[in-house]
Amino acid sequence: MIGFAIVNRYLLVPKIRTRGAALRGLRFCTLAELALGVGVVALVSLFGTLPPQ
Repeated sequence: MIGFAIVNRYLLVPKIRTRGAALRGLRFCTLAELALGVGVVALVSLFGTLPPQ
């Protein structure tokens, strides 16, 4: 997730004013980061319900 943040901040945000493709890239990275976060929360909740072995 830190990698997504670095790409967003230093590569995509400065290019938003000049290119529409940067805005699409920022949107894609934001959705990917959101999906990754939801996946992590889902895995943690799954592991929390499993019995210890």
